[in-house]
Amino acid sequence: MSAQVLFDALLRAGGLATAAGALFGVLAAVGRWLRRQHEQDAEIQAIQRELTVVCRGMFACLDGLKQMGCNGTVTAARSELETHLNESAHH
Repeated sequence: MSAQVLFDALLRAGGLATAAGALFGVLAAVGRWLRRQHEQDAEIQAIQRELTVVCRGMFACLDGLKQMGCNGTVTAARSELETHLNESAHH
């Protein structure tokens, strides 16, 4: 085997190793991105559950104030919150 053939074989092997490394790097990056997306989806769901509880509590407070005779901004806020909750329930 001549030195040139050996050198060409080493270059090809090096190129394949580089390509395999680059492919592995891309796949690892995609895997990290997908894992982060999954984590963010879980975080968003937790936030949405928390906001649901907060909105229900706020509505209960506003409804109680309205039943006690408070008007004006209480009535307007209760109406806006009720509209928002109804619209978001249908999406």
